[in-house]
Amino acid sequence: MIRFFIAIFLACSLPAFGTSLSELLEEAANNNPDIAAAMQAWRAAERVPSQVATLPDPQVTFQQQSVGSPRPFAGYTNSDFAYLGFGISQDIPYPGKLTLRSEAAQKDADMTRDRYEAARRSAFLQVKESYIKIA
Repeated sequence: MIRFFIAIFLACSLPAFGTSLSELLEEAANNNPDIAAAMQAWRAAERVPSQVATLPDPQVTFQQQSVGSPRPFAGYTNSDFAYLGFGISQDIPYPGKLTLRSEAAQKDADMTRDRYEAARRSAFLQVKESYIKIA
């Protein structure tokens, strides 16, 4: 963070050499770590609503039981209690739950976008204040 302020200070000391405020704002938008982190969080949050709106993964189970021998699959030919079991299950949520989860995740994504905008405006404000002080 200190490097960022030093870079802004050095960049702001260049108005005599032809550096404009718009160039400094563009530099801050491209290199500020707070803005970059907020943008990455926003991009990640935008993908969550589609993920929570899908059904959970199906579950596949396989079960074996034999009687009398601890070896796997032993006793299937001579015992009536030995069996193999195979199953598939799918959790189906109550109607409307997936839509509500998606809407809640979308609201979170909107809040994350607002945090990104706040970080961007804060960095731009710092650049503008430094530019005005130096100019």
